[in-house]
Amino acid sequence: MIEKRAIAKWFRYLLPIILILVIVFAVIGHKQGGADLERQSRAALKRLLSCTLQQAEDFDAAAETTQAVMESMSDSGTGLTQDINKLQDYLIEQFGDYMTNECIEKLAMDRIFYQSAALAKQFDSDIEASEMELVQCAGEQERYTFSVEIKTSAGDSVAAAKGIISMKKDKDKWKASRITLTMIPS
Repeated sequence: MIEKRAIAKWFRYLLPIILILVIVFAVIGHKQGGADLERQSRAALKRLLSCTLQQAEDFDAAAETTQAVMESMSDSGTGLTQDINKLQDYLIEQFGDYMTNECIEKLAMDRIFYQSAALAKQFDSDIEASEMELVQCAGEQERYTFSVEIKTSAGDSVAAAKGIISMKKDKDKWKASRITLTMIPS
């Protein structure tokens, strides 16, 4: 009988401590998840809005190969089908860790990827997204409005970008599921 009372007494003291620890770990996990979401949002935008001269050349080469194959297929009905997806493969290789395939497809259709490459070529310099500001949309944990300053490697401002980025959990990693973007030349 004494053992049951001792166990009940210990249980009465341990139960609140265990509950407090569970709550603390849940709160910490939630905050870390939000930090990971914001970090991945920033990484996706930085990847989209930064471009080296080499990446701009690679983008152009992939686009030209895809265009040539498409023209060849429409002219003769045949073509090098393994090269038809060269641009798509390039974009997935460059952005697949940061964006869903649907997001990549939409940005490609809207020619958003080309904007950074065009700036790099225009200024004959690597360009980089800097001074990024993210603001979480009210009531939507996975959505941010953003503004970004885009600069050359010498530090000259060449454009500003603003828009909205929506994130989605893809397996165990946050990825951009939609990005709307307005580029404003400096």
